[in-house]
Amino acid sequence: MNTPAKSKVITDRDQRLFMYIFENKIALGKQIRRDVFENRSFSAVNKRLAKLRHAGWLDYKVVIEGEQMRLAYSASRKAFRKFIKPTGDDFKGTKLKSEVPYHDIILGEIRSALVHYSNVRWYQTENMLVRDNPEDYEENFLSRHLIIRLDGKLCINGVTKSGEDLICGLEYEATPKSPGRYRKKVMEYYVKDKSDAILYIFGTKVVERTVKRTEQELMKCGESQLHKTFYCDVQSVLRKMQTLNFVSQDDRIIRLERKTAEGAKVIQLR
Repeated sequence: MNTPAKSKVITDRDQRLFMYIFENKIALGKQIRRDVFENRSFSAVNKRLAKLRHAGWLDYKVVIEGEQMRLAYSASRKAFRKFIKPTGDDFKGTKLKSEVPYHDIILGEIRSALVHYSNVRWYQTENMLVRDNPEDYEENFLSRHLIIRLDGKLCINGVTKSGEDLICGLEYEATPKSPGRYRKKVMEYYVKDKSDAILYIFGTKVVERTVKRTEQELMKCGESQLHKTFYCDVQSVLRKMQTLNFVSQDDRIIRLERKTAEGAKVIQLR
């Protein structure tokens, strides 16, 4: 009996890799090494990625990180159809590849940082949300119903006064956009989104000021008595500090902590 070539055998770890890349849309080799290959040597990881790429299981593109060019990987249509697509579902996963690679690479780093806090019960990326509820994210459905596209959602353990979990939408904005876009998005947080709070991670002070000003204008219109958006800068998130605070404009805090499952604090959230 002929034994199949090792490079053609898809292992359990390869399947976890395909799912990991699909969930994040795109990933660098160093992220894959950390989160999937458990910090095996770079040479071993790169060798396996090259084999999977040449066999058609992975797609890739070149991205610029600082002054270096790196390969960023995404799941191929072949990998999606065989290992990712839900059985009997018509979900168009190929629509959900990264359109802005560096934005999604940073979101992968944000996910890695936040899931290490002990009071984060679960974290779902945009692709995970769409995969699990495909009918909710069709464009004609989105336009008529109380659902908006978020960069992710997470559940924080027991943070309300009554000890209930908190479901938070997550948004990451790296660079400034037009004021009209912010007005539409912030309005959707209050009118459409059913999350208890929005964790807004900003890349620059300009983004922070613009979104906060937009939210203040909305509050003057009486949309809510409490601010729903809690802010933190991306560098603080990526530092993976012992505690991480998201702060609203009315000085309430969602605090993530590494030591205890009871570490999150929210002041007057409800």
